[in-house]
Amino acid sequence: MTSKTYTHDNQLPNLPIPSLNDSIERYKQSVDPLLNDEERKNLAKRLDDFLNSSEATKLQSLLMERSEKEFREGRNWLEQWWLQFAYLMWPDPISLTSNFYVVFDEKAAPIGQPQLKQAAKFTILLHRYKKLLDAGEITPEQLSKNPLSMHHYQKIFTTTRIPGKDADTLLTCDPGDYIVVICRRQHWVLNLSYSDGTPLTCREIELQMNKISEWSQEKHPHHSVGSLTAGDRRAWASAYDELMQHNMNQHNFGIIQRAMFVIALDDHSPQSDDEVGYHCLGGDASNRFFDKVIVGIVFRNGRIGANGEHSPLDAPITGAAVHFVAANISSMMDDDSMSSDSTSHREVDPKRLNWYFSPEVKVKIEEADAAYQIRWKDLDLKFLRTKTFSQKWARKYKLSADAVVQVST
Repeated sequence: MTSKTYTHDNQLPNLPIPSLNDSIERYKQSVDPLLNDEERKNLAKRLDDFLNSSEATKLQSLLMERSEKEFREGRNWLEQWWLQFAYLMWPDPISLTSNFYVVFDEKAAPIGQPQLKQAAKFTILLHRYKKLLDAGEITPEQLSKNPLSMHHYQKIFTTTRIPGKDADTLLTCDPGDYIVVICRRQHWVLNLSYSDGTPLTCREIELQMNKISEWSQEKHPHHSVGSLTAGDRRAWASAYDELMQHNMNQHNFGIIQRAMFVIALDDHSPQSDDEVGYHCLGGDASNRFFDKVIVGIVFRNGRIGANGEHSPLDAPITGAAVHFVAANISSMMDDDSMSSDSTSHREVDPKRLNWYFSPEVKVKIEEADAAYQIRWKDLDLKFLRTKTFSQKWARKYKLSADAVVQVST
């Protein structure tokens, strides 16, 4: 019987704190290539003095106290520091740099498949993965034979990054039974179940996607909050604070933040994996929301990919959810069944989110989009496929596969 998803979490040990001697030795090794002989000698003396000081003992004691406190709250002593200093305090754009992207190969999403049907299948499968996760039926991850914590899996469908003046924050909330669809710079709420709890079938979701596509041609907005999520984080924070002064915008942000995930219906038709990757890592910023953990991207020609904000979790965690979709979408049978009549269909008609943009915010959107376009056009992306440097090859030489890829790039 498969172990429940979070079976091992309460049994895993805390992240160990190295001794003072170990920390100092590791520090010496890390800076050694940067120093000359005289500098090494001076550093060694300073480190010896520090090691024998009361200050070192006090700092190590405080670190031990922090470790115990964080462990009681389900975290390790490094997690919040890493999150704050490596991610949330970073003022530069997260688009094209921090955010990850995924490309479905042509076996999973061949060219020529109907866009809206593919979007519906993506939605059904990712929603199915969430249900498996909620039920604790996702098999726990392992490294060799050692179980890994599944704690961060709880953040896939619940977390949104919020811009801040000095640092961003992560908002985690129970998601609603709906998604947000972005089409031609417009945001739509698409419910995944009827008022009695009956889930929409794949065909019914496709019909709702079709309404979104048609109704999005009625308006031609020139501005989108998506462009702000692509830009400088502090400029985005300033615009966010201004937008939140309007009740309608507050409502809209709350809707997006509680959405399980976002689907972007993209009017482009990239052909090769390189082109798909280029549009998934970047793409039309006005048709993205870079602060959500998962933005599924479905192109007009049926190709599929995704983009995601990964500060709350490592990309492989979200990748596992998206891989579930990629592994099943091509074999998913077309389903023309309906769970309700046409009258009920109107009950779940998509709702457009209307925004209020002041003249000042419109300027900020235009500035953010212009800066993003310069960075995106400067991006070169090329897929390199090799059968030599595989995971098997890395294991043969007792190397981390992740380290091999990161060092090689």
